[in-house]
Amino acid sequence: MKILSGLILLSALSIAPSFAEEPPPVPQGPRPTKTSCAACHSELDDTLMDQLAEDIHFQKGLSCHDCHGGDPTAGSDGDPFAAHDESKGSRGKPERVDVPEFCATCHSDANYMKRFDPHARVDQLSEYRTSRHGQKLAEGDDRVAVCVDCHGNHGIHAVSDPRSPV
Repeated sequence: MKILSGLILLSALSIAPSFAEEPPPVPQGPRPTKTSCAACHSELDDTLMDQLAEDIHFQKGLSCHDCHGGDPTAGSDGDPFAAHDESKGSRGKPERVDVPEFCATCHSDANYMKRFDPHARVDQLSEYRTSRHGQKLAEGDDRVAVCVDCHGNHGIHAVSDPRSPV
């Protein structure tokens, strides 16, 4: 009887979800304050670093290059354009009409988003496309609301944060 009980317990444990598993690691690389991005852009716009300190992406370990691409170590040698080299993956600032797809690069990827929040929605782009804004954008109206109009582009707060505009 002890053997049967042990086998039942062992099989139950083997099919039960493991709650002790570590979540996948957050992106590795320099934090925004340690990049050539911060060194140069803080000279151009002193509010950017203040905004980033409050940004949910920054708080989760993401840095400038995680969204905008490029080389976060280049440019400190005196060539400010080296960090924006397209051959090093720089995506730069998206055109307004490209913002939904730009944000969806991560926000539509379930495996990527689960690294940060296992309950995160990943259907926002499809929801946006069926909204009046998305439909008008598809028709060529570039004056409709896109992600950054409600969420901001830097200094973005979590939806659960009372400071979030959404």
